[in-house]
Amino acid sequence: MILTELTSILSDPNNLDLMGEMAPLVVAVTEFVSEFLGQIISNAASSFGNVAIRDQSYASVYLSLCDFFLQLSTVKGIYPVQENISDLAEPFWSELKDQLTHIDSNKAYAENKKLIAAESAKYYLQLLSSAIEKIAYVPNIDKVRDSCISNGQL
Repeated sequence: MILTELTSILSDPNNLDLMGEMAPLVVAVTEFVSEFLGQIISNAASSFGNVAIRDQSYASVYLSLCDFFLQLSTVKGIYPVQENISDLAEPFWSELKDQLTHIDSNKAYAENKKLIAAESAKYYLQLLSSAIEKIAYVPNIDKVRDSCISNGQL
């Protein structure tokens, strides 16, 4: 709930100042989650695909965290002119890639982790799509920046 509220506030391009003020909180959340991501994935892999486990809460937490970081990473606007937070979640994505590509000796666990990796691919595809939009050459970038300045967004 709190994560959803945070991303909805930060996704408004009129909140550029608020984005700057919230950056330390976003960094702290990213670092905290990244530190425990291995354990989160381990728990999710243990329950992923196992219907007997109570509503797959570990898998649900994992997917919710991916949704949250995807929302942060794909905030609308040209970086850094119209938004300045989409890059702050990069440590999460980097650690997730490392955790998902780590080879495991436990075959059952490794198979479940493959399921998680397959489910995670959609997040990476959306992340790459957004990154392409954010770094693509904008022929009228000066006009966009000037418009933002005149509208008080910068």
